[in-house]
Amino acid sequence: MNTSSSTRAINPKVKMPIAVTKTHSSKKNTRQYHIIIGLFLYALLLAAWTIEWQWPALVELQQDNIYKQITGFLLMIFILMQWKLYLARRTINPARAIHALKIHQWQGAMTPVFFYVHSSSLGYGFQMVLSLALLITTLSGLLSPSTTKIRNRGYLFSWLVLHVSGACIALILLFYHLFISYTYS
Repeated sequence: MNTSSSTRAINPKVKMPIAVTKTHSSKKNTRQYHIIIGLFLYALLLAAWTIEWQWPALVELQQDNIYKQITGFLLMIFILMQWKLYLARRTINPARAIHALKIHQWQGAMTPVFFYVHSSSLGYGFQMVLSLALLITTLSGLLSPSTTKIRNRGYLFSWLVLHVSGACIALILLFYHLFISYTYS
C-alpha cells in the first residue's frame, strides 16, 4: 500500500478505495465488541453495588494487606498502560497509534474487573473520589466519539475534556493514594 492510500485509510474525511473500505468495515464490527463487554461489566458492577452484593471469598481476600498491595500495584500498572496511547500518538507512525487505540479501548472495557478485584466497594471520602474518577473516565472512554460515531464538535470537545482531564485527575489521585497508603500504614 502506498503512502497516499494508507493516509486515506486513516483519515476519515478522505474517501477510501473500495478494497480498503471493505477490509476496514469488517474490522469495524469486531472493534465494537469492547463497548458491549465494557457496558455489561459496568452494569454488573453497578448492580452489585446497588443490591449490596459481595463475593464473600473476595471480600475476605481484600482484607489481607499483601493482597491489597499486589492487586493495587497490578491496578496501577494497568492504569499506567493506558497512557501508552498518549505516547503512541506522539510518534510519527500512525499504525502504531491505531494499534495502541485498540488496546486502550479493550483495557478500558476491562477496568471494572480490575477495580472489583482490588476493591469491591467505592470506599469513603478520598477513596470514593479516586474510584469515581477512575470509573467515570473509563466509562466516558466507552462513549468516545470514535465508538459512538457522534461527529458533533461540541460532543467531541466535551468528551475530550472529560476523558483526558479525568485520566489526569485519576492518575494524580492514584499516586496520592499510593503515598497515603504507605505513609500511614
